[in-house]
Amino acid sequence: MRYFHCDPGGIVYFPRFFEMFNAVLEDWFAEALGCPWGPDLMGARKLGIPTLAIRAEFLRASRLGEALDFVLWPTRVGRSSIGLALSGGVAGAERLRAIWTICTVSREAFRPVPIPDDLRERMLRLVPAGT
Repeated sequence: MRYFHCDPGGIVYFPRFFEMFNAVLEDWFAEALGCPWGPDLMGARKLGIPTLAIRAEFLRASRLGEALDFVLWPTRVGRSSIGLALSGGVAGAERLRAIWTICTVSREAFRPVPIPDDLRERMLRLVPAGT
């Protein structure tokens, strides 16, 4: 955690976590789905990924200088919406978790559109069994 993430007491200020969540999502699209936001998702595909809902639980404080590791996975893949789960921890000890719903929208019309088939297939492979 960097200085700009923290309040004067050296504890991560909670709104900063939502910026981190978005960075994790952007990385997940690029690395797990092979769809970088800039050139592919927002560029060639002309799609946006707005957040519809998010619920976060902060289990323990995170402090300046700690390395927080995030894990993100899909829990549900709908026609245009995606349910996600996110967990963050330090040295294997969970510090926070979030349940998140996003959707695919046309950047031109800003209306929901179906998740592209190739992305849907990659997402479905990542949904844990039994969810």
